[in-house]
Amino acid sequence: MRHHLNERTFDQKGQACYHRYMSEITHTTIATWVMPILKAIEPFCDNSKALEQVGIDPNSISDSNQRIPLTKMRHLWKLAEDVSGDDCIGLEVIKYISPTSFHAIYNAHHASSSMRESLERLVTFSRIISTATTGAGKKNPDSQRHRHYRDRLKLVGQRQTG
Repeated sequence: MRHHLNERTFDQKGQACYHRYMSEITHTTIATWVMPILKAIEPFCDNSKALEQVGIDPNSISDSNQRIPLTKMRHLWKLAEDVSGDDCIGLEVIKYISPTSFHAIYNAHHASSSMRESLERLVTFSRIISTATTGAGKKNPDSQRHRHYRDRLKLVGQRQTG
């Protein structure tokens, strides 16, 4: 997120005062997310023209440390839908996602020992992909898995005391 600058003025006593004259939050997404979208629309349009049309710098899209304003990503998604004629173009885009599309999140997912752990990592690092998303995870001690292990522990405890 980026906040626009404050303006410095002086009050009647000559003390510096800062006033926020333009408060705008700009959400961003990881620049490498552009590449699978471009690959999916390649049969329908020229990638360099597509990037130019939505105002994305072609030199930034292969660097996972670069960010793209969310407004430009929305324009790219709209362009992808329009040129392909497919309002489900995202399903085609998924075919072109690579391990580097989302920085280290792909590796974190594969290093997870369970789906729960993978989702917890996704929630933790989701702001790497986009600052417009927030994730929340809640452990549920009443879930079926927890009840199963709790009941097994009770049985083991009963066998040892009985």
